[in-house]
Amino acid sequence: MFLFRARILIFFLVFLCVLGVHSAAAFTVAPAIQEVSLRPAESKVVNIKITNDQNRPRAYVFSIQKFIPKGSLGQQEFLPLTDTSGLPEWMYVSQPVLQIGANQSATLPVQITIPADAKAGGYYAALFISEQIDVAGTTESVSVLPRTGVLFLVTVNGDLIQNFNIASFTGSPQNTNRLPISLEASVENVGNVHLSPTGEVRIQNMFGQTVAKYEVNASGARVLPSSTRVFQTAWNKVDDTHVSSGFFSELKKEWLNFAIGRYEASLSLQANGVEKTQPTIFYVWPWRLMSLVGLTFIVVVALLVLWFRRYRRSLLVG
Repeated sequence: MFLFRARILIFFLVFLCVLGVHSAAAFTVAPAIQEVSLRPAESKVVNIKITNDQNRPRAYVFSIQKFIPKGSLGQQEFLPLTDTSGLPEWMYVSQPVLQIGANQSATLPVQITIPADAKAGGYYAALFISEQIDVAGTTESVSVLPRTGVLFLVTVNGDLIQNFNIASFTGSPQNTNRLPISLEASVENVGNVHLSPTGEVRIQNMFGQTVAKYEVNASGARVLPSSTRVFQTAWNKVDDTHVSSGFFSELKKEWLNFAIGRYEASLSLQANGVEKTQPTIFYVWPWRLMSLVGLTFIVVVALLVLWFRRYRRSLLVG
């Protein structure tokens, strides 16, 4: 019984090792995103470069799936393969299987043909590339390893609606004793084509002086139609996470990340000629530092009063 269990364990470990090798070094695909703009009845061929990173020839197969935005951080939800309406039926790959030699690269042409009656707007699909592995002992069945996708963002020109709203812009916490302040903007695409809003956050103190500026969406992330995407940044001076807790530790954090009073953070975004702004207010009151300064002031004033009284007495006695 023990020998049987040992054999099972060894087989399982070997299986995991083999699986890890396949998934670690398979192939690379470039570019990861293809952005194409076409008119109705227009066609274009887009080239995808696939590199076989293994020391043996491999074969690759392809599939196309439509996707829609999911969540607020730029995730995608891929629709079933049976849903071929829109972009999937406009894309054509002439080679169902692509053979690539060991440590070699090959180009996969993908043709996109827009129908003459296509409506203006954005259309989205992913071309998935998978390594094809013959199952041992058979010639008909195949086992497909995890796939890599290229996102196609296709704009059909025409009556495009390019507009967005800043659904919310907040600073958190709104009342605090020190930095950092987390700044979060929620941007809603109310048009019919994807947008890449960029801009900045400008932070001003209660005297109107600019104390910090931060870029928003410097990477050019896109917001798809009928979706909302969150962009985050933070106003911070020093990383104080290594400082322990406690009164004096918090006092040190207030000193390292000092700010005081009322602040206004103004978000300014623009995309395709559309510009939107929105402010948010937050307050920073470093009460430990303020208490220490107040206590020091009281002690200094008391010492001065005592000194002045003694000085007056010395004058009277003299």
